[in-house]
Amino acid sequence: MTPNEIAHITSKLYICDHLPPKADLGIWHGSSYVEGVAVLGNLYNEGKVSYILVTGGNNPNLGDIEAIRARAILLEMGVPCERIIHECNSSNTRENIDFSMRILKVRLGLKSLTSIIVCTIWWHMRRAIMTNALPLLPSTRFCPLNVFSPKSSLENWHINPDVRGKVVAEIDKIEKYMAKGDLAPVVRYPSGYFMRDVDSAISA
Repeated sequence: MTPNEIAHITSKLYICDHLPPKADLGIWHGSSYVEGVAVLGNLYNEGKVSYILVTGGNNPNLGDIEAIRARAILLEMGVPCERIIHECNSSNTRENIDFSMRILKVRLGLKSLTSIIVCTIWWHMRRAIMTNALPLLPSTRFCPLNVFSPKSSLENWHINPDVRGKVVAEIDKIEKYMAKGDLAPVVRYPSGYFMRDVDSAISA
């Protein structure tokens, strides 16, 4: 890949962080880099998020269920079990959200979720926000919090062939899933958070 191609893809996918003073919920989208969930644990311990939702089913690379492993990390960090919500049957981003919504409706109620921190690997953030926005109220604010694994930073993602393939494929997935109606168009406000774009005038 040329430097220009790398820069173009990075700028197309990367969304800088925005953290509110306090969020109702932090959502961790499961991945092999499960250690990344610790950033949400830190936010809870700092009083900046009320609940944490961890998602993700069986991951052969982990030899474990993503949500269960993430929950264990949070418990070790001192996050109370009653403040951790886990969804452990999903196998992709859409299922992360579809299965989680059923649990959230019962546990918290969707109307109570006015501010949500979306936490995931940086190259997945754009699609994760657009997936989260689909079933939730248009008034819900989504705040990105990126995670960078040792093999997937802004500077080195193109070096590892496996990571490079996932990052490049992400652009095609956004276009494909938007066409299928699996993603909601969103707009970013000047203060840094995203909301569903009900007029579909500006998309992420």
